[in-house]
Amino acid sequence: MCDRRTDRWTYGREGNVSSLLGRGEHISVVIPNRDGDGTNRDGYEMMCPGRVSITFLLAKSNGLRNDQSKRAFTVICYICLRLNCTKDLTLQKSTQAQVTHALIPNRPLWSVSGQLTLRIVYRVAVIFLSVCFSESYKGFQNRIPNGQNVPHPCKPNYLWPGVGHLNRNGGGIRNQFGLDFYEANMQWTTTLCQKDSDGDGRTNGEELGDPNCVWTEGAAPELTIGLSHPGICEPFNSATCSGKNDDIDCSTPGLNCPSLDRENSNDLLNVTLRFPETPVPAVETTYLCMTFDLPNDTDYHLIATQPIINNEYVMHHILLYGCDDNVRPQTVPGECNMGSCNIIIGGWTVGSYGDCSHEDAGFLVGRSGFKRVMMQFHWNNPMQVTNYKDSSGMLLHLTRNMRMNNAGVLMVGQSYLLLPPGEERINVEGDCTAQMSRAFLKGPIRFVSAVNHMHYLGRYMRMEHYRANIKLRDFTYEENFSYDSPKGFEYPNSIEFLPGDEIRLTCGFQTKDRSKTVFSGEGTSDEMCYGFLTFYPLENINYPHCVKWKSFDIVSLYTETEIDNCGFKDFVNVTHPTTAELHRRVMTHCGYLGQCREECISIIKEVKQNPCMQGDINFFLREQARMRPELAQIALFFSAIDSCNTEITQRSCPRA
Repeated sequence: MCDRRTDRWTYGREGNVSSLLGRGEHISVVIPNRDGDGTNRDGYEMMCPGRVSITFLLAKSNGLRNDQSKRAFTVICYICLRLNCTKDLTLQKSTQAQVTHALIPNRPLWSVSGQLTLRIVYRVAVIFLSVCFSESYKGFQNRIPNGQNVPHPCKPNYLWPGVGHLNRNGGGIRNQFGLDFYEANMQWTTTLCQKDSDGDGRTNGEELGDPNCVWTEGAAPELTIGLSHPGICEPFNSATCSGKNDDIDCSTPGLNCPSLDRENSNDLLNVTLRFPETPVPAVETTYLCMTFDLPNDTDYHLIATQPIINNEYVMHHILLYGCDDNVRPQTVPGECNMGSCNIIIGGWTVGSYGDCSHEDAGFLVGRSGFKRVMMQFHWNNPMQVTNYKDSSGMLLHLTRNMRMNNAGVLMVGQSYLLLPPGEERINVEGDCTAQMSRAFLKGPIRFVSAVNHMHYLGRYMRMEHYRANIKLRDFTYEENFSYDSPKGFEYPNSIEFLPGDEIRLTCGFQTKDRSKTVFSGEGTSDEMCYGFLTFYPLENINYPHCVKWKSFDIVSLYTETEIDNCGFKDFVNVTHPTTAELHRRVMTHCGYLGQCREECISIIKEVKQNPCMQGDINFFLREQARMRPELAQIALFFSAIDSCNTEITQRSCPRA
C-alpha cells in the first residue's frame, strides 16, 4: 500500500491504498513482464469510488511480489499521490485483459503497448502531473474572493495559497472546500458561498470576505480583513474542530546552516536577546526598539541568527542593527530613534527560519566591532486586538573562530510606490545605477547571498547584475514570489561587484483584489520593493543602501548638495539667506489656511520657477515636510504656495 503519512511504500496483493486521486479521471498503465512481450498478465484496478480509477496489468508470474512489480506499484502510488481525491483507494483484480490507451479524463493521452517500459510511464507521469497539478491552483485563486490572501489556520501572518487542498502549497488531497468547489464546477456560486464547508459555523462567504455572496470574478471583495480558511475548521484547536485538523501540518522546519554545524562547540557563544513581556498596541502597525550589550571581552563574528517568536499573531519582522559605541542604552522597549544604529547585521521575517552567514565572512561584534545592538520589532495587528502581549527575540550564534572578512548588508530598491487597484500586473523599477555604486563603494565587494522583499501583492521580482551595460547574471529571480516563503539565493563562490557596476531591480505587483490605491509602507496591507544582499568586506562601502525615490537616487542626499539643479539642503534650511527671503515673500503675500489672495498669484508663478518646486525632488520635499515635525515651517510654506492652485488653473484655461 501507499502510505502518504510516511512517504514509504509497502506492498500487498489486494487491500486499501491510503492515497489520493483527482476526480473523474481514468489512467491505464501496462507493466510488461520480465520478457517484455506484454502477454500473460493479471489485471489490477485502483479505484476511488465515483471519482477515479487506475487500471494496470502485471505479469501473472510476478504478481506484486518481485522487484520489478514493486517498482511498478511504486509508480502507480506516485501517480496516485500526485493526483487528488479524499477517499481511500481500493486495489482489486480487474476483468480487463488488455489496455490500449491511457485516458485523462476520457481522452487519449498516450498509447500504451506491451513494450511500453516502466521508465516511460514514470517520466510521462512526472512531467504531466508536475505541470498540470503543481501550478494549476494559482489560476483557481482568482475564482474565489480573496483567493490569494487566505490566512493559514494555525500560523498567524502566513497565507495558505492552495486553498482547496490539505497541502498548503496546493496539489494532493483536497479539503472539503476543495471538494465543494469542484462540485460547483470550480466557480464561485451562491450555493458554494452559503455553504459551511469546514463545519466551523461560518459560511464560505463569511470566511472569504463575501458575506452577502455578491462577489464576481475580477471584482474587489467586500471585505479584505478578518478572513479565515473555508476548508479547515477554526479556531484550530477548539472543541468544535477536535479531530478535524489532524492532517494539517503546523510544524516549522529549523535553520539549515552548514557553516554553523561545522563550528567547534568550544568556539561558539550563544546569546539570547528578548523583549520583556510587552503589551501590543491596538493599532495595525507598531515599531518598538530596545538595545542590548554584547560580550566585548574579545572579537567575535556573528555567523547565524534564529528567531524566538512568542506571539505569532503579531510578529511581522525583526531587524538587528549594529550601533556606534556612543549610542545611549535603551533598556526597555520604546520609540525607534535609530540614530547611529543603522547597520543591519541580522533579521527575521515571516516564513524565515533565521540567517546563516557565508563561511568566508561574519558580522564583527565584540572588542573591535559592535558592542551594542538595537533590536527592532514590527508588530502587525490589523484587527486591533487589545489584549496581545509579546516577548519575542533572537538567538545569536557568535564564534571566536574569526572568518576572513567582515560582512555587511546592502539594501537596494524603490521606496516610492503607488499601485492602482484592479491591475493584473504593475512593474516597478528601483535600479542601483553605476553612478550610485561609484559613490558608495570604496573598492570591490563580493556578494554571498541575496533575498527579495515585497508584501502580499508581490508576484515577481528580479535583481540583475550589469557591468558597462552588459548583463552578467541574475542575483535573484522569482517568477512566483511568496511573502510567506522567502527564498534565499546563496553564492558559495561569491560574486564580485565593482564600483560602476549596476543592479537593475524589478518588482511585479498584482492588485486585482484591491479596491483602493496601495502605497509604500510598513504594514502588510502596504507594499515594499527592496532587495537585500549580504557582502564582504564591510570596509569597502560608505553607505549600506542604494535606494531610489521615484527617479532620483536617495544616496544623492548624502553625497550631493543638488538634485536636478535643486539645492535641497539650503531649500529646507529656513535660516539660509536665500531660503529665508523666499519664505518671507511667500508668507507675507499668501495665506496657508487655503484662502487665495490676489497678491499671492504673481508671487507663486515666480516661486514655481525654482528647481526645488519642480519634478520628483519637489514631491520628495513635500513628503518629507509632511512627515517630519522638524520641517513644520517648510510644510506651512508649501500650504501657502498651494493656496491659489485652483485660481491659477482657472486663469490658465482658454475661455470659450
